Amino acid sequence: MSRLRIFDESEPHTARITLDRHDAIAAELGKVGVRFERWEANQPIAPGASQEEVIAAYRSDIDRLMGEAGYQAVDVISLAPDHPDRAALRQKFLSEHTHSEDEVRFFFAR
Repeated sequence: MSRLRIFDESEPHTARITLDRHDAIAAELGKVGVRFERWEANQPIAPGASQEEVIAAYRSDIDRLMGEAGYQAVDVISLAPDHPDRAALRQKFLSEHTHSEDEVRFFFAR
């Protein structure tokens, strides 16, 4: 399940909008140029699956997106609760930052 909360700068502790339906989230994010999709794996993904196995499970959507946008690379990071660098890696991927090119983030949970 996904949830989007939008806050005003003047009231940073109170959500102005809370959305939890995929279509509503996609529409709201689309207003600011953010693409929001939900993908289904085409095969089961076992705990501890390799990068290659995860990519294979989502290959059709990955190929579609790479073809549409011209992306050249894809990689996978796995953050299990017992990963020794979990906190630092989580912060790295959650920290707001900018790039001169698009960046795609795809999250899945077992």
